[in-house]
Amino acid sequence: DMKGHPGQRNVAAFIREHLAGSKTPGDSARQGCYSLRCPPQGLGPAWEAFEDARPVIEREINSANDNPLIDPETGALYRAGNFYGGHIARLLDTWKLDFAVMANWANALMAVLVDPKFNNGLPPNLVSEAGVNSGFKGMQLSVTSLACAIRQIAGPSSIHSLPTEEYNQDVVSLGMHAAVTALDALECLRNEVAMVLIAAAQAVDLRSATAKLGTRNRRVHAAIRQVSDFLERDRPMEQDVADVALLIAGGEL
Repeated sequence: DMKGHPGQRNVAAFIREHLAGSKTPGDSARQGCYSLRCPPQGLGPAWEAFEDARPVIEREINSANDNPLIDPETGALYRAGNFYGGHIARLLDTWKLDFAVMANWANALMAVLVDPKFNNGLPPNLVSEAGVNSGFKGMQLSVTSLACAIRQIAGPSSIHSLPTEEYNQDVVSLGMHAAVTALDALECLRNEVAMVLIAAAQAVDLRSATAKLGTRNRRVHAAIRQVSDFLERDRPMEQDVADVALLIAGGEL
């Protein structure tokens, strides 16, 4: 409320709703890192961008993209450029930047979770026998790899227009390119967030802290545990990630 940005306020409200009733362990006097303190400020702009996109997309869907345009009453023919997808291309280019910011955030949270210098007493890589098992080390590497991939994809598509078709199409929106790369970035981000959620569920169980979760977070934990078991020792977790990513895609998390 001190800043007044709608996205910041919405992210803060979302976090408060999910933390309601939770009992957090540790020294509350210690100043947390930015990834824990600043989600409303850091992710609020993305929230606003996604909300502001709706009218743009709705206008595009419900508008005429034909060329030529033909007046049904007079039969007059008009050469037009409404096929040019500039608004959608720019919107999706912006989304890719937001996805990259979210990917950086997820990577930072994962780094905090697995590192005993920052995770408030949890074992290294979130596994009891750290010398025998790698635990979540490989998953953290995957999270970082996906974050890097998203950052590479996040470059704007709409600026890469080149003349073609004997200079008839001398400038194009590259809206389809923006859409395809945005979809690729979103898929990477979904898998990255799935890994962070699995790691968070592991941290909760290592603390035997399920009872300390609020109602909403308990539901999230239970949904993850329906498809991903606690990691006792190293095992393949590709299917776990895919299943949790499906829960995210379906709006269940």
